[in-house]
Amino acid sequence: HPRAPGDSSITLHIRGLPRVNMMKTTPTGSNASILRSLQMKAAVRKTMVMFVVCLVFGIINWVALGLPLLPTISDTWTKPPASYISRYVVGASSILFQVANFVIYRANQDVGKYAKASWVNKLSLVLSVVSVFALSWIGAVCDSKSSTCRGDNNVHMMFAYTFFIGYNMYMVIESVRAHKQMSCCAKVITTVCVLATVALKLRVVPSDLDFSNGLLMETNQSIAAGLGNSFVAIFEWIDVLVVVVWTGTYAIHRGQGWSLATVQLDSGATKATRIVAADGTRVLNRVTAFTFATVVALVMTVLLISTFVVEVFITKAVPLPAVFGGNASWPLESALWVSAPGNWLARWALVFSAVFLLSYNSLAVITMRRQLSACLCCLTQFFGSMGALGVALSGCVDEYEESSEHALFMCIGFAGLNIFAVALSIARAKQKKHSAMFIAIVVTIVLASCRSLLSSEDTDDDADVTSNALYAILQWLNTFVLLIFITFFTYSKFSEFQNLAMAITYKDPSASNIRITRGGKKSITVSSAPVVTYAASNKDFDESNAEKDVVVTARLVKVEI
Repeated sequence: HPRAPGDSSITLHIRGLPRVNMMKTTPTGSNASILRSLQMKAAVRKTMVMFVVCLVFGIINWVALGLPLLPTISDTWTKPPASYISRYVVGASSILFQVANFVIYRANQDVGKYAKASWVNKLSLVLSVVSVFALSWIGAVCDSKSSTCRGDNNVHMMFAYTFFIGYNMYMVIESVRAHKQMSCCAKVITTVCVLATVALKLRVVPSDLDFSNGLLMETNQSIAAGLGNSFVAIFEWIDVLVVVVWTGTYAIHRGQGWSLATVQLDSGATKATRIVAADGTRVLNRVTAFTFATVVALVMTVLLISTFVVEVFITKAVPLPAVFGGNASWPLESALWVSAPGNWLARWALVFSAVFLLSYNSLAVITMRRQLSACLCCLTQFFGSMGALGVALSGCVDEYEESSEHALFMCIGFAGLNIFAVALSIARAKQKKHSAMFIAIVVTIVLASCRSLLSSEDTDDDADVTSNALYAILQWLNTFVLLIFITFFTYSKFSEFQNLAMAITYKDPSASNIRITRGGKKSITVSSAPVVTYAASNKDFDESNAEKDVVVTARLVKVEI
């Protein structure tokens, strides 16, 4: 507490030290602001819950269909609607897994003998990246060629083995290197999980070169004969749950103090060697809107071109358009995402792009807060988020599986993103910044949206065939205009986007335990208020500190009598 109004000094009693007069010194020295934040341990918990719910829903759906009990997890993902949910959940959760693994990599750079990005730390990161990337494809490529799945067992199992083997190696390395830093409970859980998951891999160890049966399967032939595929399913379910428990325990333990946040940097802070927020939070690895926009535009462009080439010229699942010498009209985008492997690419790429679109939308709206009211900002972000969700779901449910649902998701995706793009383009044009380009984008989006007045159904009537061709062309035009908008809007606000990013942040958890008392009766508790720094004005500390100026950093919030 200041002694008098305007007095910058404060009298405090620091626990363990005598009373001392403190004088307010320099400002906090912060060069960034945390706009919103999600603690890593909370993100991991939510991801684990989402993944487990997906597993439980799959088995419930399997039982509801009257199919045999104890299927493998892959089996439960071949029947709708569990197959649709698994494609989204596995794809989206893989990105969060990857972020958590990178946080662990950063945390390990300053801990133990394997610190400072040693080869062990780098190997651990590579294993996690490769294995989680394989996991993201497990949901996209199911293990059956049935009409409800249209996947491939060999491709599915290749990704599954890559994930399990790579991630188990990652589990072993991380459990060994962080053993001394973990609590007793965490040590027990991670050690048991590692031993269990390694032992469970015996189910795929070949015996007598017979790759159809694992060692445990042959050793227990009588049991296997009675249970059939359920025997393998039991071990698979246990193995996956063990991996989930280990990941949750270890990531939450290592993620203490780490968060995923939206940060606003001060002018010139991008070149600073140390970026810190007002509450002492360090801003580390940043991903700007440029990255999000570039990745979305690149992934979507590659998806459209690659599926067109594969489905039209290689597999010939889609008739050759007249422009290339064929007899068919230009295909709809959805037609390229029905047959394998085009459907695998769409299931993966659309979910991946949607997650990045959500992040980009939130950053783009922040840059327009001065031009749009709070209500319009919220509505714009809402429509952008709905559009991103529609994009993801249109990849999870193709038009062959559920044509009406797929058409609905496509409509939501285009409508949401079109409104988002038009709102920001008009606001930008009013600023007289690249007005001609943004007006052209608005006009093109409006014209492309008029395709809803045309028929998109296949008929033999010549007029309808022309209408279908025009509908498909306008759909493709709408897609590429949206990608151009994202790229150009980001470029037009270069200076603002340069200081705005999604970032991994770190705040020392021990700082939250600071407690300052005054006279033994009043206490000042810690929260997220601005940091105030005080320096000692006298030197009546103990002998070890007698020759040093003591600096105390505290967040002064409230006084309890």
